[in-house]
Amino acid sequence: MNDNRFERIEATTVQVAQTINNAGSAPTVDPAVAGLALLETDQYALAARRFEEALGMRPADARVHFWRAVALLQGRRPRRHSGETLDRVTAHLRAARELPEARVLHALIIEDHQQMRRRSATPPADVLELVLRITSESAELIRRHVPARETRMWSALESRQDERRAR
Repeated sequence: MNDNRFERIEATTVQVAQTINNAGSAPTVDPAVAGLALLETDQYALAARRFEEALGMRPADARVHFWRAVALLQGRRPRRHSGETLDRVTAHLRAARELPEARVLHALIIEDHQQMRRRSATPPADVLELVLRITSESAELIRRHVPARETRMWSALESRQDERRAR
């Protein structure tokens, strides 16, 4: 009985594949949406490529620039990256500077590097206030994919999330 079920599933799969093949093209998925799905599963290199593809279609899309910057950090704290990688990340954040979350992430990167050099790195009050302007989804995205827990920016993001959960 199970063999029959698997044969039907296999036959159906073959039919669907043939239908797609005969249609000339598979349904298209927005590369930015695909990139977000890859980012959520920590597939940073693939996500970065999909965001780059999306930027090829929409080069001025600030959100895609922000997401690509997050993907380029590969789930590691900023100070663990080369200057070249951080230059690429920063270029994308500059292209997304209209978004408060891009400015928050940029400040977090700067603060993390200053701490590495044992310099005081207190973000300006106006930058800390930006944390209140970003969506909870953006705050969680930064916290999840940019683990720089010792920075004030990261702590501000965490406090903000805690306040939202308490409401």
